[in-house]
Amino acid sequence: MFLAIRTTYPQIQIKTELPRQEIRQEVSKVQIEKEGPRLRIDQSECLDELGLGSYQELSRQIRDRSYQKVLEALAQISGEGDEILAKAGLFQERMIFSEIDRRKTRESIPELNIGVVPQNRPRIAFDHEIKISWEEGGAHIKYYGRPPAISWELGQVEIWVEEPEERLVVLSQEDDGEIIHKTDR
Repeated sequence: MFLAIRTTYPQIQIKTELPRQEIRQEVSKVQIEKEGPRLRIDQSECLDELGLGSYQELSRQIRDRSYQKVLEALAQISGEGDEILAKAGLFQERMIFSEIDRRKTRESIPELNIGVVPQNRPRIAFDHEIKISWEEGGAHIKYYGRPPAISWELGQVEIWVEEPEERLVVLSQEDDGEIIHKTDR
């Protein structure tokens, strides 16, 4: 009789999959809209105080006054020329130029009234506008992970008793001198 023992060792197997990440990035967006700058100057009250009215009215008045002054100057020059021709060849010919000059200097000096005009200030408006639209960006992260797969086999020990088998070993010798082993049960 003999004692037989068979041992199986325990085994563990671990299977894993690598985790996976999915990252999606959204870029932030900025949109800027601007208007201006605009500068508005309103001088209508100042011009009304001076009696000039609008710019179109002022331009018309200056044009009319300029035209009138040109006509007056032409009439004066032609009158002086007529006077010089009328006195030409006479004894007073040399004195005519000094007489015309004396008349021009004797004309009355206009009266001047000095004051600060206009009394009202012009209205000044300044407009500038900025609109900013903002969309916040960010990152969206998804994580995919699986738990490990674990399998194991328990170890075991088997013990039993066996009875030996009888064996006969026969040795024989052949003609050529070789020994043969034979086993019988």
